[in-house]
Amino acid sequence: MVKFKAHFIELLLNWQRQMPRSPSGDVHFSPQVVNTDSIKFIQEVIRTLIRPGWINHVPHNYCDANAGTIKADEWRTLSTIYLPIALVLLWGEKVNTNNHIGGEMEATLAKSFVKGANL
Repeated sequence: MVKFKAHFIELLLNWQRQMPRSPSGDVHFSPQVVNTDSIKFIQEVIRTLIRPGWINHVPHNYCDANAGTIKADEWRTLSTIYLPIALVLLWGEKVNTNNHIGGEMEATLAKSFVKGANL
């Protein structure tokens, strides 16, 4: 059982170190993991998610050129609330159908959570 955040982070990092890497040493990420349809889905989640009043909103047109620059607080809200919900919904059914992309998604989420834990 995981009791401490540091232990959980160590487990994630150990798992990630076992993932295949490209010859340059970087984890290989497919540019199609998040495509235009994925962005539209994320925007739809932002637009339709019912959130408590104390949670700040983020631009519903996130990733569009006219969305402007996202502030630090909006990034935090986006990365801790909207993106995890949207990506789990979006990728949840697809992970079992393609193990290569599923592994990349898991690695991406693991990296994001580890970086978020260090904020």
